[in-house]
Amino acid sequence: MPRPELRARLALENQVRLGQSRQRSRVLVTPLEGRMVSVNGLPALDFSSNDYLGLKAHRALLEPLALSNTFGAGASALVSGFAPEHLALEGELAQWLKREAACLFSTGFMANLGVVQTLLKPGELLIQDKRNHASLLDAANYAQLKLRRYRHLDLEGAHARLLEAPHSAAVLATDSVFSMDGDQANIPALATLCHTHGAGLLIDEAHALGVFGEEGGGLALDEPHAMVIGTFGKALGSFGAFVAGPRELIQAVLDTSRPYRYTTALPPVLAAVTREAISVVRGGHHLRERLRANIAQFVESARSAGLRMLSSSSPIQPVLIGADAAALLVEARLLERGFFVRAIRPPTVPAGSARLRVSLSAAHSAKQIRDLVAVLSDVC
Repeated sequence: MPRPELRARLALENQVRLGQSRQRSRVLVTPLEGRMVSVNGLPALDFSSNDYLGLKAHRALLEPLALSNTFGAGASALVSGFAPEHLALEGELAQWLKREAACLFSTGFMANLGVVQTLLKPGELLIQDKRNHASLLDAANYAQLKLRRYRHLDLEGAHARLLEAPHSAAVLATDSVFSMDGDQANIPALATLCHTHGAGLLIDEAHALGVFGEEGGGLALDEPHAMVIGTFGKALGSFGAFVAGPRELIQAVLDTSRPYRYTTALPPVLAAVTREAISVVRGGHHLRERLRANIAQFVESARSAGLRMLSSSSPIQPVLIGADAAALLVEARLLERGFFVRAIRPPTVPAGSARLRVSLSAAHSAKQIRDLVAVLSDVC
């Protein structure tokens, strides 16, 4: 039997996805003033960005860029790319998150791959919530682990999975705030389960960092034995990622993590930007209060308008549509009316649950939220 011709196969698969309304496309987004952006040339209010505290254009974050006389690290951190800015940021992260040590990665996806591969050996047990981020799920395949998943937020299911392979090393990994549903894991209960069964607990704080917890330190602050992964590109308005936990974990990452070892280090100037962001976030109680008020306003008004909502107290507010094509149509109509909200479709979310992912920020005004709900109610 002849080998398939790859270009023809790709073309056919592309057509299938197009027919299913599941083909992806990029839009050109140009920042304008405030929360306004240009989307493929159309001005719109941005309700899609993960910039939860409105920091990505904050003056304090721009100053290190203007003062720097270099950008790239030039090599991996284990060769010659580890700079004083990296060391300072790792120390501040550990102190902020109440962990012994921290280590920087270029992206959250790489951090999850690298840390899981460090913690577990091939064939050992990785337990996960079914709605975890794709990088955590892919990490199981990357590290050749025994992946066991439990229903979303199902503590009994998590417990049952921990009872499997009792003589194997095991880690339970979960998002703290789930990126497409906006709901939260019960971290104290999971920590208790893991302690009882001798398993490690790995928490992805990407969408909680800066938003929840004392000084914006996330939802895992009060679980000192949990290992934490997070990103800088959301509430912190910067770029990059980290893992924080016991010193033994960080040393093992340096020694064994292939994604860490074989990647050029984060640009030092971005580490300096992130340090400024952490300073703003730790003192940004007013920003979190404003964000909470915006979330409460949106939830109350959206429910009053009869929109189909999921239960979420985070900045991520899904508005359920159902069919993939319908979600794309609503997205397009919103953009015509001056609102940028992306449609989320399978496989990112389960089939039949295509949605608009409304992402709220402390930088949104009450009027902007009222206007969004009015237009959503109209076009939905």
